Amino acid sequence: MDRLLDQRPGTARSTLQQHPEKTPGRRPRRTFSPEYKHEAARLVIDTGRTIAEVARELGVGSQSLGKRVAAERATEAGEPTGELTLDERAELKALRRQVAELHKDNEFLGKAAAFFASLANDRRTVRTDDRGEGELARLTRMARLLGVSRSGFYAWAKRQAAEPGTQRRARDELDVKVRKVFAESDDVYGAPRVHAQLAREGTFVDRKTVATSMLRQGLEGISPKKFTPVTTIPGVDTYKIPDRVKRGWDQGGLNRVWISDITYLRTGLLHG
Repeated sequence: MDRLLDQRPGTARSTLQQHPEKTPGRRPRRTFSPEYKHEAARLVIDTGRTIAEVARELGVGSQSLGKRVAAERATEAGEPTGELTLDERAELKALRRQVAELHKDNEFLGKAAAFFASLANDRRTVRTDDRGEGELARLTRMARLLGVSRSGFYAWAKRQAAEPGTQRRARDELDVKVRKVFAESDDVYGAPRVHAQLAREGTFVDRKTVATSMLRQGLEGISPKKFTPVTTIPGVDTYKIPDRVKRGWDQGGLNRVWISDITYLRTGLLHG
């Protein structure tokens, strides 16, 4: 610090004003050695003082000192300093354009996932936001990401805009009935029971057609696990009960042979 103050312009030991350019009517321009610039920047970084404060104390411009401090910090962080070459500028421009394209791709895929998940059983409509990207560019991006052609998309959009045909109306009506029966069962019925209930209500279709309708609408019933009675006790060796009557149940009198059996009935109750 003392050495920097001793080298301030106007002092007897100043080495900063190396080659003043004398111009009539103007103040001589000062030049500073690289060592002095480095030490001035380090004074700001190492002491934590403000650039304006150090610049005023050393008698240098705060803007020039600020640039030097920024360059010194960039050098410490390992970042490249100096101007970019033409090739580096071209590469940076290409990378920025690539990042922008990837950002748009991710944004579209996120919207597509939400769209198809929420409208599983409704008629599809394509909704896009205009963010400075033309319609043709948006359709090209959509076709590329979904693996379809633009002509295929236009054909699909034309079919969606047209009035539904007889087959489509019949399918939509069946979907409504299937969804109604499923809702009335508290979202429990699977395809077999939905099919049986539709038959009771006068709608006769194939069971696979009902299953396809439920799959198309994302409806899934609850299938309880099959009950298997446990007849063994864990950790106890199995043993055989002797047949003392040799399977002769009729002994010619009452209370001579007693037999019993266990029957499992589904009650819906859970026992701990």
